[in-house]
Amino acid sequence: MDILGSGDTRFSHSVAKVRVNGDMTDYISPKPTSIPFLSSPFPVAKRMLEIAELREGETVVDLGSGDGTFVLAAVEYFGAGKAIGIEIREDLVNMSRRKIKEKGLEDRASIIHGDLFQVSLDEADVVTLYLTAQALNGLRPKLERELKPGTRVVCHDYGIEGWEPVRFEKLQLWRFWPHKLYLYIVQ
Repeated sequence: MDILGSGDTRFSHSVAKVRVNGDMTDYISPKPTSIPFLSSPFPVAKRMLEIAELREGETVVDLGSGDGTFVLAAVEYFGAGKAIGIEIREDLVNMSRRKIKEKGLEDRASIIHGDLFQVSLDEADVVTLYLTAQALNGLRPKLERELKPGTRVVCHDYGIEGWEPVRFEKLQLWRFWPHKLYLYIVQ
């Protein structure tokens, strides 16, 4: 395989044009950083935390926290005792941390610059996820291994293969496609 040129490094995945057996194709990195960033609209984040029945004082962990929408909503609007975002992209980490500081929420909200597959989930009462189906399937063994019974897991647009949601909703915003919301409770 010959790599002929790398893609745009502003995105959270690595793309290169490669020659495989004489044919040109795109190569997309299988690393965890290959999860793209797309922000959840605030009404979607709010509804996800509502269906998770987030209670005051609980801990929320947002895996792939992007711009910090879930972390900020959890502490500002739901009274979460702690909200932790895990994000691998440094630019998004810095943006989220800046928002947290501007709102004076550093005592309850934080962003870890790291790999969501490597961070412990033992504190989580609620886990929020807006990841690809492939990423969710890769994450499933970690969730099963680390989450305590009763932890609520809420996914945006993609469900977790092999898990049965206790609740499913379609949320229609404006004229866009409906947002699919899945709620799971760890047994």
